[in-house]
Amino acid sequence: MAVISRQAQAFYLGSAQHLAGAGAAYKLSGTAQIPLLLEDLIIPTTALGSVDTITLAGQSLMASDSGAPIGMFSVDAQLEGFRSVSCPINTNQKFEVSGVMNAAANIGMSVSTSPIAPAQYVPTSQLGGALNYVFGVAGTAALGAGATTTITATCLRDCVLGRLVIVNQNAAGVPDSDLNITSILVEGIELLSGEAGVDVINTSTCSAKATDLSGLQLNYPIQANGSFRISINNANAGAATVGIGIFCLPV
Repeated sequence: MAVISRQAQAFYLGSAQHLAGAGAAYKLSGTAQIPLLLEDLIIPTTALGSVDTITLAGQSLMASDSGAPIGMFSVDAQLEGFRSVSCPINTNQKFEVSGVMNAAANIGMSVSTSPIAPAQYVPTSQLGGALNYVFGVAGTAALGAGATTTITATCLRDCVLGRLVIVNQNAAGVPDSDLNITSILVEGIELLSGEAGVDVINTSTCSAKATDLSGLQLNYPIQANGSFRISINNANAGAATVGIGIFCLPV
């Protein structure tokens, strides 16, 4: 098998390691040294929390008004391809991620890259729908004991919703088996296939480690200012916490 040499400075784009306290904001930043195609974003950390902003050369890659869980970008997530940024970055441009940690921990980022010729670089102002990377629903959301909670996010620009990810951020206290999705509404349209109010799906079905690669794609368009609403029932006697995000599909 032939070995293809990777170009210099085209392996991974990283950031400085950041130690963030519980409830403290963090910001990760990497500067490209040559023109590159940004691929999978990975955020290695032992803590949970939110990703509230993702920017490329100052342009937001978030398609909603809400954050997403750090767990979407964990090392062991079964999300290769779904979490590919798939946008070019030019020499000296920055790729940045920021949010808030739930517990004190070190955090950094790693973005896999491929070299491109300078002529292949496309300015962010011309990328259009390719800038739709993540539709955040809730970086961290509280679910009351024994209650059904509805979490809402608003779309900032037309996009297509792809892989749904739900991260249980209090699994030690409330197991996945006690958390069930009762409804998913996109602009008022129900996406769950079962009988309303009766047939539910467990949140673990949508975990970052779930391997149903095609079934977990919502594959549904949403327009600017449209609402996404997900209702989750917590059957446990204790309060639960989840993070919810969606990787967008290319348009």
